Amino acid sequence: MEQVREQRKNRRFRTRERTLARISTVPDALFHIVDISSGGLAFRYLGQNELDDLPGELDILFSDKFTLGKLPVEAISDCAISYGYIPMRRRSLHFTELTPWQKAELKHFLMKCTSSELQ
Repeated sequence: MEQVREQRKNRRFRTRERTLARISTVPDALFHIVDISSGGLAFRYLGQNELDDLPGELDILFSDKFTLGKLPVEAISDCAISYGYIPMRRRSLHFTELTPWQKAELKHFLMKCTSSELQ
């Protein structure tokens, strides 16, 4: 997947510690969400190889206080990031066709479970 030039329509926010994502195409793994907006999110993961580009569904898990499930997503980019000797990648996903309820819950998550807005 090619690296995509940044073109954001939505404000993005840092997530608090222990904010995780689970993706339907990789059900046995949890990923650390780096930042999130009403349009999508980015997470980091260990490895040298890209994840599959299959569209899928994503669950957001924030401690025991909040879970938002089955958000439809598609991959936007996947690139290597520098993290010392550990091979790490950053994957960006776009939310697709959210229901009104999912949009409302995501808005609630952005207000209550993020730490700060990114510039």
